[in-house]
Amino acid sequence: VLDLNDAAAGPQHRRHAAAHVRTLLEALLTDPDERIDAVDLCTAAEVGALHRWETAPAHSGTTSGVVERLQRSLAEHDDIVLEDGDDLWTGAELWQRIVRVAAGLVAQGVGRGSRVGIELPRSSDAVIAIAATLVAGGSYVPLDPNQPLARRRRLTERAGCALVVTGLPPSGEEGGADSFVPLGPSPDDEAYLLFTSGSTGEPKGVPITHRGLAGYLRFAEESYRSAVPPVAPLFSALTFDLTVTSLFVPLITGGRLVVVREDGVPALAEIARRTDLTWCKATPSHLDLLERLLPAGHGLSVLVVGGEAFGAPLARRLRDRLPGVRIFNEYGPTEAVVGCMIHEVGAVAGSEDSSRTTEESRPDVPIGRPAPGVGLRIVDGA
Repeated sequence: VLDLNDAAAGPQHRRHAAAHVRTLLEALLTDPDERIDAVDLCTAAEVGALHRWETAPAHSGTTSGVVERLQRSLAEHDDIVLEDGDDLWTGAELWQRIVRVAAGLVAQGVGRGSRVGIELPRSSDAVIAIAATLVAGGSYVPLDPNQPLARRRRLTERAGCALVVTGLPPSGEEGGADSFVPLGPSPDDEAYLLFTSGSTGEPKGVPITHRGLAGYLRFAEESYRSAVPPVAPLFSALTFDLTVTSLFVPLITGGRLVVVREDGVPALAEIARRTDLTWCKATPSHLDLLERLLPAGHGLSVLVVGGEAFGAPLARRLRDRLPGVRIFNEYGPTEAVVGCMIHEVGAVAGSEDSSRTTEESRPDVPIGRPAPGVGLRIVDGA
C-alpha cells in the first residue's frame, strides 16, 4: 500500500510515484547494499521517453558549406538581395563584389587558417567583408568599431588576426579578381571567431568551424522556412552570435537582407516602418519594444527569438499583434553555434508531453527540443 496526500498529488503524480517506488524497491532487492541515492527512479518507459526527447538524429545527406551556398544563391540572382539605404545589390552584383574583395584579401596574404578582423560598422561593406573573408579561406573576427581602441587592439592580438579590415577599396579597384577562383574551405577549417565575456569578464574567443556553421544554417533554414524567401533586417551587433542567423539565412535562401544602421529604439522604429519585412531574429528585449511600434498589417510572418528568457505574456502579445505569425524560441551557447534547441510557440506537443504543464500556464516559453545531431542533458553535480 502506498499512501499519498491526495490534496497535493494529482492522478499523474500518483501513477508516477507508484512506478518510482516500485523501481526503487526492485533495485534494492537486486543489490541490498546499494545506496538509495544511487538508484535511478525512472522506469524503463521513462528512460526511453527521455532519450527520444533529448536526442535528435543528424541531418541526412550532405550539408553544403556556406561559401558554396552563397555562390549558388547569389551568382545568378538578378533580384535585389542586399539593401543598405540607397545602396542596392542584386545577387550577381554582390557575388562579383565579394569575389573581388576576396581576391584582394588573398593578395594581402589571407588564406586558410588566417583570421581577419572586421572592424566595420553594420553596413553592406561589413556584409561583403565577412563573406569575402570566407571565400578567401579565412576566418572572420567581428570587432565593434565603437569600442575603445585599447580593447579592439587587445582582441585583435588575442585572435592573432593577420589583417584588420577597416574599409573596402572602391568597387573596381580591388585588382587581381579576374583569375581568382573561390577557395573551398575544409569542413574543419575555422569560419569565424566570436569573443564572449567569459565567466571572469575577460574576453574569451570561441572558434566555430565551417562544419558547425553549415550545420546550423541548414537547421535554421529548415526550421524557419516560410512560403516566401525572407526579407530580414540586419540590426543587431555583428559581435553577437544571434546576428549570424540574420546575416546568412536571407542570403543563402534567395531572400533579401536589409541593413538597419540605427541602434536601439530608432532601429526598431525603422523595422516597424518597413512593412515589407517578413522575417526577424531578435531578443525578447527587442521584441518587447517592437511589439508596441508595429502597425496593424505589418508583413512580419516569422520571428526567431534568442539571447534571453522569452516570457509567455510577450509571446501572446506578439501573436495578437501579428495574427498568423510563427514564433520560434531558439537557445544555445556560442560554442554550440548560435542555437542548438528550438521550440515553436503554440506547436502541438506530442503524447509523451501530456504530463507537462501546458504552455499557456508557463511564465516563460520553453526552449524546446534538440537540433539535428544534438544531444541535450540536464545534470546535477554528480
